[in-house]
Amino acid sequence: MNPATIYEFTDYRLYLKEYMQSKKNENKSFSYRNFTLRAGLTTSNYVQKVINNERSLGPKTTEQFIKGLGLKKKEAEYFRKIVELDKSNTIERKASIISDLAKLKKSDSPLKMNVENEFYNH
Repeated sequence: MNPATIYEFTDYRLYLKEYMQSKKNENKSFSYRNFTLRAGLTTSNYVQKVINNERSLGPKTTEQFIKGLGLKKKEAEYFRKIVELDKSNTIERKASIISDLAKLKKSDSPLKMNVENEFYNH
């Protein structure tokens, strides 16, 4: 399984889930705990709670996840935008963020998204 590129996603939880699975597949000793330590998080099950939609990322934890994921500048900006998309609550704001994502994404990576779902179910 090739590691997922962030530009394929508009749901940061789905990206995190696929990222963790791909890391585990390439290195059997990789764990949520490894990621937690690398990100500088203090709660060992925080990653699972985020993936399971039991917790959300705030500004500080977003930056910690960016560190743990090892994202470069443009990837980090994209990650911040997909976190913001999850938190946005108007169609206009979601449309604006999706436009920003399209500008940031690599041209060879289709977005994994359902536009109606992005607008109406977040």
